[in-house]
Amino acid sequence: MGDPTHGGRRGATPDSSGVGPPGVQPAADSHHLRAGFGTHRTASIPDTVHLLQRIRTCLCLGWLGSALLGLGGGSSSATAAARFEGDYLIDVWQTDQGLPQGTVTSMVQSPEGYLWLGTFNGLVRFDGVQFRVLNPANTPGLESARIVQLLLDKAGALWVGTEEGQLYRYLRGEFTEFFPPSLGSTARLARQLAQDSAAGIWVLNYESSIARLNGEKFASAPHRDPLSEVEDGFESLAADAAGEVWAATRQRVCRWRKDAFETVWPASRGPEIRALAAARAGGIWAACGQSNQLVLRRITDSGSVAAEWGPFPWGGRPVYSLLEDRAGRVWAGMLGGGIYRCDPEGGRLEITEQQGLPNNFVRSLMEDREGNIWVGLQGGGLARLKPALFRRLTRQEGLSADQVLSVTEGEPGELWVATNGEWLNRVRNGQVEVYDESRGLDNSSVWSVFRDREQNIWAGTWGGGLYRLEGQRFERFSVPGFPAVLARGAPLGPIVLGLFQDSEGALWLGQHSYGTVTRLLEGVPIMLNVSDAPSNFDIRVIAEDAAGAVWLGTHGSGLFRYQAGTFTHFGRKEGLGSEFVWALRPDADGTLWIGTYLGGLGCWRGGRIQTLTMEQGLPSDVVGQLLDDEAGNLWCGSYGGVFKVPKKELIAATEGRIGRIRPHLYTKSDGLPSIECTGGFQPSACKTREGLLCFPTMKGLAILDPRQGVSNAIPPQVLVESVIVDGRVVWDSLGADPGNAPPVVEIQPGPGRIEIRYTGLSLAAPLQLGFRRQLQGWDPDWVEAGGQRSVDYSHLPPGTYRLMVSARTGDNVWSERHGTVSLKVLPFYWQTRWFKASAVAASILAVALVAGLIVGRRDARRMAVVEQQRAIQGERLRIAQDIHDDLGARLTEITLLSELASGETPENLPVQSDMRQIATKARDLTRSVDEIVWAVDPSNDNLESLATYACGYAEDYLRPAQIRCLFTLPPQIPKLPISAERRHELFMAFKESLTNIVRHSGAREVNVRMSQEGTRVIWSVADDGRGWPESGTGARNRNGLENMSRRLRRIGGTCRIQNSPGCGVTVEFQFDLQGPILGKGA
Repeated sequence: MGDPTHGGRRGATPDSSGVGPPGVQPAADSHHLRAGFGTHRTASIPDTVHLLQRIRTCLCLGWLGSALLGLGGGSSSATAAARFEGDYLIDVWQTDQGLPQGTVTSMVQSPEGYLWLGTFNGLVRFDGVQFRVLNPANTPGLESARIVQLLLDKAGALWVGTEEGQLYRYLRGEFTEFFPPSLGSTARLARQLAQDSAAGIWVLNYESSIARLNGEKFASAPHRDPLSEVEDGFESLAADAAGEVWAATRQRVCRWRKDAFETVWPASRGPEIRALAAARAGGIWAACGQSNQLVLRRITDSGSVAAEWGPFPWGGRPVYSLLEDRAGRVWAGMLGGGIYRCDPEGGRLEITEQQGLPNNFVRSLMEDREGNIWVGLQGGGLARLKPALFRRLTRQEGLSADQVLSVTEGEPGELWVATNGEWLNRVRNGQVEVYDESRGLDNSSVWSVFRDREQNIWAGTWGGGLYRLEGQRFERFSVPGFPAVLARGAPLGPIVLGLFQDSEGALWLGQHSYGTVTRLLEGVPIMLNVSDAPSNFDIRVIAEDAAGAVWLGTHGSGLFRYQAGTFTHFGRKEGLGSEFVWALRPDADGTLWIGTYLGGLGCWRGGRIQTLTMEQGLPSDVVGQLLDDEAGNLWCGSYGGVFKVPKKELIAATEGRIGRIRPHLYTKSDGLPSIECTGGFQPSACKTREGLLCFPTMKGLAILDPRQGVSNAIPPQVLVESVIVDGRVVWDSLGADPGNAPPVVEIQPGPGRIEIRYTGLSLAAPLQLGFRRQLQGWDPDWVEAGGQRSVDYSHLPPGTYRLMVSARTGDNVWSERHGTVSLKVLPFYWQTRWFKASAVAASILAVALVAGLIVGRRDARRMAVVEQQRAIQGERLRIAQDIHDDLGARLTEITLLSELASGETPENLPVQSDMRQIATKARDLTRSVDEIVWAVDPSNDNLESLATYACGYAEDYLRPAQIRCLFTLPPQIPKLPISAERRHELFMAFKESLTNIVRHSGAREVNVRMSQEGTRVIWSVADDGRGWPESGTGARNRNGLENMSRRLRRIGGTCRIQNSPGCGVTVEFQFDLQGPILGKGA
């Protein structure tokens, strides 16, 4: 199993074009140093090599003695705290990681949380991820890049001393220059800066003189007492916690009183005073050196010595920086001697190049608000000393190997550590004893080490079977009647990977078998057949729940429960995430936690298994270790590091009450020797009697006290740093006042790409910050951004927007306030309201004009059509009148003459018959002329005229055939308009139906019905004749019937004929008075 690559860096970086605020340089991940380990590459900022090294700050076996001393019940938590102090992780940032120059001369932390650094190549602002460099090339008002001193005053102004002797005040993005008085030498540069309770700024230069800036003027600060022959002037300057100003020469400590410095201590000649620092309890700390000894003294206002620590063998080196941290420990930074720390209890710690500093030339020290110690080095860059949460036990500390597979606690103050191929280690009293073949272990691959309740130490090996410690030697365990090592599948096989003791005292063996499990009760092996188990049965972990059921986790066969003599199998079908079960942890309430390989974390609760994976927030789907800290948290060792989650949160996720969990992940940055924890053996991780948690990893054993220092309760502060539009910076936070309301950034019309950069200020673990953001007016809800520290928006439409950003630490501590910035994207003139309103009005006017023109033309065409129709109707009326008056009259005359001639002619003459025939033809022709006149006359173009004429025609036509005609019509037929063509076709179809009745039906009665609804008309003609025979269809194909259907189709209607043989025929016309005319071709 290889060490997987550590997780990727989550901070955002500028794009390849390098666009950003002036001086911004992405900080490649710092060098993390720790003794005994080489360089590891991790995924990081693109194109940046990330070196991860860790260096311990304590000696190997010396740490083992303190860390393991008192693991038994007699140790107190206070003792545990004391033994863990002094173990630090050293992170280093140099020019390769973005620092502009290798010497860090001075450091302060701003109220927002930024770290400001002085270097010989500019003033630097650092947020833990990226450096922002200010120098004369990119910052107006700053005339020098060689920064030697920094001071942050109570008003939030940053004071900057340069190598050329200038003093700058930096406030709200502007530099104001001051010139302290000097003797004109090259040593006029500031050596130390201080501020008093009255807001005065004090400057000690290398000419050994002090000046005070009050307002805009400097005044010299003299010494009231004459200096001795060995004193050249002031060497140190500091302000105490009350704002009183102290100074020191080589032989005396002085305090400012009214108008001069007065000697406070010592009055007589004493050791050389090398540095001063404010004491939290009041007064001042003085680092006093004599020969090669260094003594720390806390001097009160009255000149008495309230505390004296030392002497320490740290003399002979200049003390460039002195610091008391929040725990009351005093740190001294030596130029050439590294760092020394003294504790109130008398403890001491030395951190030098040998322990992991880049070099021993310390220029400055600072403690941030999270308790980290920052070290500015001459030529070595910037270092951070972060208390390591995990303590390591590796080959460097004496283990036989780094790859640890199993660990268990033995006697108080004792750990047994099993390794892969490098035997078994016993750690006690600060010493490591290796148990190998000389101690009875014939197999070096110890995969399981276990202490039972009878204090027996058992060792399970790969290939050598089971061993038990007998005195100072291990003996292979055997049972009378059984061979010492049996073949695979026997009660005691050669491969033992897990050991567990149940509530009855029986020892269960996790081993390779053929579907069985072995249980040792009073030394006698009992083999239990496991139902549904495969022949290749590989038991890895075993646990007993609150109900007394024993659970077996296997490698590839899922999970088995043994209860009441019966085995029950649980696999993926039952909700298990993987068939490879690597860890089990039962709770008193019946819950069983299940760690799997590539299947995440399972939870047996309420009779079912629910699984959580990386989709629900797990750092890794390989969970091989499970521990309970008895504070409601589940600790998990995984392939992504160690993480803890409150059990309540896990249960809420399994029940669907929350969508994601937020585990606290611990990685190499917290002291883990490797993020790959081992698993699949039992016991793997363990908890000691004192509550310490031990996690085996691929590169050593990691030990953690979960009660101390595992939470960062300080909320991160989130700030928006810059707004960049199409590669140009339009707003920069450097010029903003943090105390004012968030700015409104105006953006010119038509922006293409808007990039907003923000940061979260948590210097302890900046890469563990998680962000979420929302652009009000654009994003409907909060967007999870992970570790990304910038966001891009493309082609935002004109409007007002407000970006809100919040951040959380790895302990799920959220920022108390959002980082915000407001954007106002200006519109083009054609996007403004007045332009849109004008455009709408113009559009409406244009539409109105066009509509008026169209309506006018349409009305003109309509009027032309109406006039044309009137002309046609007039012509039709004239033709009708002419036919009626002329042709009708002449036909009537012919009829009368023929009838008159017929009456005067004898009956027996042939001419008599001819004259009657002429009269009959004339009458038929007259009737046809009347029909034509009726059809042509436009006054008859309505439904009422059609119905009246048709009924009259039917009555006249049927009377000679002695067929009675009945009419069923609406009481009042409306005069709905009907076109002449439609009226003609309807009448001709009606006439055809009457003709068929007279010729073929033999009917005695005809019923004519008409109904009308709106413009829809139904007209039917029904007779009581013989109808058509069912067997014959020829009648339906006669021309008359086809003609009727064709005429109705021409006017968009239908003709339906219903035949009732022996009862008559019904012809029904359906048509619309305003339907389309299809023409002759229909």
